[in-house]
Amino acid sequence: MDGRGFFLLGLVISELMASLSRDILCCTNFENVRNFAKDVVKSLDDIENRTKSFSLVEFSTNAEVKRSLVTARNVRRYLNNDIDYMGGYTNTAEAIKKCQYSFRHSPPDEDRQNVILLVTDGVPTRPRDDPVQAAKDEADVVKGLSNPTYVQPVFINAGGNPPSAVSFMNNISSGGVFTIDDFDDLDQDAVARLKAILC
Repeated sequence: MDGRGFFLLGLVISELMASLSRDILCCTNFENVRNFAKDVVKSLDDIENRTKSFSLVEFSTNAEVKRSLVTARNVRRYLNNDIDYMGGYTNTAEAIKKCQYSFRHSPPDEDRQNVILLVTDGVPTRPRDDPVQAAKDEADVVKGLSNPTYVQPVFINAGGNPPSAVSFMNNISSGGVFTIDDFDDLDQDAVARLKAILC
């Protein structure tokens, strides 16, 4: 992308699905995603000569805007202190819609780049009627705006996820899927690619 002076990053974090070992798997994955999100926000905040605002949406059965167009420090503080694992289904369509809605308070700017970083571990399960199509439709709406939003899924490979999850994420993505298999180190390649989108 060409150089732009301003970007909005909507960080959308799924309440990760769990398998039979729900108490162990879900909480470990959720903690990993929380740390991943903090690292990404910090890395993006280090981009120089850019005005940056961040929104944070948590979603499971429903989506909720937790922070709207705030500083990276404000988002990291929320991720450190206030985010809790709630459990539930996966309503990706509502998450995308709420995140896009969080951008509404930003002043109009043709040079602004809106990005939704969608962090999840599977395919949508809500709304009840065709949740996959609902998410694809919502992604198509935000990507088709006059100032299109770049939708970047981050697939958390928690094991046992069907190939349909990656296929779904490719269908809603503006440019491929980042897959995270190992949380030991922040995927610097994924961060570099995300910075390339924003710069």
